[in-house]
Amino acid sequence: YHDVRPDKGLYYTLERANRVERIVSDEEIRLAETVAPFDTRAYFRAACVKKWPQEVYAASWTSVLFDAGNAVIKKVPLLEPLRGTEALTKGLLDESETVDILLEKLKA
Repeated sequence: YHDVRPDKGLYYTLERANRVERIVSDEEIRLAETVAPFDTRAYFRAACVKKWPQEVYAASWTSVLFDAGNAVIKKVPLLEPLRGTEALTKGLLDESETVDILLEKLKA
């Protein structure tokens, strides 16, 4: 399944043989490439990258690393998949004009 080329990948071979059930459309896949789900930690991660692209040093499944220009990389852990949802973090992100403000609010 790791080979996603339509002419080589196992999934596409099985799809052509009607051996797999398609559960999302190509349009839904294209949308998911640019819009993070609102009900997981992906929302917080994507919102940080969008709001502070220059300050996000790295982002992964389990953390966002910020370089706010003070020579120290700050890590925000995202260990719980359901703790970075829009419902839980949008207000915090909206109230934080800078990464430093966000980090201070997260400490409190």
